[in-house]
Amino acid sequence: MHGAEAVVRRRWFGCCAVAVVVVGVVGGWALRTTAPGLSFVWMADFAVYRAGGAAVLDGRPLYAVEVDAADIASGLPFTYPPFAALLFTVPALLGAAVAQAAWLVLDLVALAGVVRVSLSMAGLRPRLPWAVSAVVAVAAHALDPVLSNTVLGQVNVLLVLLVLVGLHPAVPARWSGVAIGLAAAVKLTPLLFVGYLWFTGRRVAAAWAVGTVVATIGLGFAVLPGDSARYWLDGLFLDSGRVLVDEVGVNHSLFGLFARLTGDPGSAWPALPVCAAVAGVGLVVAAAARQRGDELAGAVLVGCTAALVSPVTWPPHLVWVVPALVWLVAADSTRAAVAALVVALWCGLPVYWAAQRLPDGSGLWYQATPVGNLLATFGSPLPLVVAAVLVAALRLPIATRGRARG
Repeated sequence: MHGAEAVVRRRWFGCCAVAVVVVGVVGGWALRTTAPGLSFVWMADFAVYRAGGAAVLDGRPLYAVEVDAADIASGLPFTYPPFAALLFTVPALLGAAVAQAAWLVLDLVALAGVVRVSLSMAGLRPRLPWAVSAVVAVAAHALDPVLSNTVLGQVNVLLVLLVLVGLHPAVPARWSGVAIGLAAAVKLTPLLFVGYLWFTGRRVAAAWAVGTVVATIGLGFAVLPGDSARYWLDGLFLDSGRVLVDEVGVNHSLFGLFARLTGDPGSAWPALPVCAAVAGVGLVVAAAARQRGDELAGAVLVGCTAALVSPVTWPPHLVWVVPALVWLVAADSTRAAVAALVVALWCGLPVYWAAQRLPDGSGLWYQATPVGNLLATFGSPLPLVVAAVLVAALRLPIATRGRARG
């Protein structure tokens, strides 16, 4: 009987994988060809990744790269660490269409993985976990952070998956640290999770995470010494101006809020003490959630806190809303259902697509409509609402639904 169940599970896994690929690829290309103005930004960030990888392969200066093509925004620089550029040499070796299709498939499978790991961390064990995960992953594209991540070809879903795997209680300390270290080596924002490991007493995992980051930096200096020196020693990694734009309304972090209030992106650095305080509070509350046995709540709280205190947080960076909704639903409470609905409404397409479309129809996602200007003036509500709901919901009981096997 056990063998028959294993066969059924494998078949379901295969069917789910095929469904995710087919729906994702067909739906993605349909969006690109039918949605007004969407081709302007389709896979724009992924084009930057490929350009960075191509610069490494061609021996050109990595941080002189600026992507300028007819179907994406022009003048986009490469802003990631040199180690990330080494990874992006793989898609750079492929043709644009093949690379985009492969990246889309990888992103969708990773999103299903995020849902699956979140379900496991929340104590939910459905009979067909991958089937449920695949369905939720496809449905999650009704949320703006997820859809914009897919449309732009961003790397955030993969990083969230790495972090969640690293924080899963079943993962050994060594691999926990390696997973979180790799996420931080590609993008600096997950570094807050290294502090979370240390703060919650997982010192071995934290040490492995730090060692992994140091190893990737060393690899960067060995392969790309000039680019590494410019990024790490000349302070390029602190230059948020490379990713900020004049329309500061697109930055959803606390730095973006300060920039909007002052009207000057360069004057946002007074937000530093506020961000330090928020980071400290976020770590304390996340540690309290983990201490009471709620692993997923701790992970989501740190993810939302990292989004709040990062110098720049774009809408695609907020894909933490997916594990947040899984956790809220797992709380098995009417209050949790209401909180999940509030989060979903704030992150949903009706609000954000209406608020972020330019009147001239170009489709660039800046808050330039009257509603968008209102949101941009008083600060983006999305990460603030997610963080506030999660902090308020810490009083909810830990999920018990679905904990029994079978």
